[in-house]
Amino acid sequence: MPPTITKADLNLFLSHQPDILAIERDLIENSSSAYLIDEEDEMDFMVDAFRHGGYAYLVMENKKLIGFMVVGPLDDGTDLPDSVTRSFPVQNCLHIKMMYIKDTSKGMGSLMMEKLIKELDKDKWKYLFVRTWVDPPNEGAISFYTKRAGVEMVPDSIVEPTKTRQYFAKEV
Repeated sequence: MPPTITKADLNLFLSHQPDILAIERDLIENSSSAYLIDEEDEMDFMVDAFRHGGYAYLVMENKKLIGFMVVGPLDDGTDLPDSVTRSFPVQNCLHIKMMYIKDTSKGMGSLMMEKLIKELDKDKWKYLFVRTWVDPPNEGAISFYTKRAGVEMVPDSIVEPTKTRQYFAKEV
């Protein structure tokens, strides 16, 4: 049976919390990303997206979770670089908060992106944003988002005191 992608509300998302954290933990431990996980903070971050009107996509294969994506408004109270607030209507920007997939060879990331863009309320959302590590570079994520998802780096939008993450955007 092929994998399925389901749009999830908060209750459905939370029902998969142990698997979500296990996927994230495994991928972070085995990636080039320098991200250290604090599971409580991670879940708070993801749930906060729902509180601001966001939602998730879950990828299921043989009734097991193999991936997920959490999206929410970019304008959720998070401090944004001036280059973002000056150049984009932030109230109309959707932000991919997290996306992790166990086996990327199946193209599930691309399928989730396609489903997200197809189902977007185009009257509300004008741009899709993602933020990823650039120092050290999360080369897999940067390659996926720029080559497969068509996002472009937003100039002068590196965030964090250590200048570790960069915003990317795509008009939808």
